[in-house]
Amino acid sequence: SVALVYWSISILIEQVGRLIENRMAIKAPEQARNERLGELR
Repeated sequence: SVALVYWSISILIEQVGRLIENRMAIKAPEQARNERLGELR
């Protein structure tokens, strides 16, 4: 049962992380582009 709880929590954390990444990408796409251009330079 402990393994099941740990497994479900890990999936929840992964889903929350994806939501945060999506929101960050939507909020600041220009910043991400500038960072990529800076890395290329």
